[in-house]
Amino acid sequence: MQVRPTTLMKFFLLFLFLCLTFTSFGQIRILGTVKQVDSTILPYANIGVKLKNVGTVSNDRGKFSLEIPKHFLNDTLTFSYVGFEELSVPIKYLINTSINVFVLVPKTTQLAEIIIKNKQLTEKKIGTKSHNPVLWGTAQSKNSNDIIEFAKFINIKSKVSRIQSVHIYLRGVSTDTATFRINFYNENNGLPDTKIVDKNIIETMAIKNGWLTIDISKEKIVLDQNFFVTFEFMPEQKFSKYVLGYGGQLGGSYIKRLSSLGNWEKGKGASLSAYVTLLQ
Repeated sequence: MQVRPTTLMKFFLLFLFLCLTFTSFGQIRILGTVKQVDSTILPYANIGVKLKNVGTVSNDRGKFSLEIPKHFLNDTLTFSYVGFEELSVPIKYLINTSINVFVLVPKTTQLAEIIIKNKQLTEKKIGTKSHNPVLWGTAQSKNSNDIIEFAKFINIKSKVSRIQSVHIYLRGVSTDTATFRINFYNENNGLPDTKIVDKNIIETMAIKNGWLTIDISKEKIVLDQNFFVTFEFMPEQKFSKYVLGYGGQLGGSYIKRLSSLGNWEKGKGASLSAYVTLLQ
């Protein structure tokens, strides 16, 4: 006797097929939403396999979709958001369960407050404040759902500094508006390491070729150690893999990464045209 699937069964089988994590092209597809414990969504959360250049960010509704090559089956997927504890989940566990909501817990530790003494503060601009008109670089993320992040080392000579604004020179811009997240990292072996400012600084703004200035004075960021400032470009569905480039100047080095939680790449011979305006 042959059993024929009913219409309801056919619908269920189709639904099951669509919900399978594995795809037929050697990829593991993970879908979900990133939230905090009170069910508030977390937009633009970084999601990826650490240091493997496989990642994405959640969109403005906290949702994400990520395809992971099968050879990362034994790795761990990490969720990261400024001000929250990282969440790490084995990829095998994700495949064997129906989990699709990922909850991050706020950090309980607080950074020590840095006090600026009452004195006349001087405005300074630290970094690369010029650009060579024939020298510029491009950055292309691995897919249109992932970040591009540029880093600039800022040497404040361990002086207490109040950050006012950050600046980067853009070239080859192909969109009218873009969303950036500004991050601050300590330095380890010449590369960005751990975030040192627990603020999620996200700005959506009009962009064009030339200097882009982002005013962050309202964040009241005060630092007393040398740091990397980074410009993390957030993707949108309408974007292709390449959206913008960056200006540069001869000498020094440039640092970038093209995947959430991925490896930082360092190149020599040119420095990123970016600087910070601060008060000391």
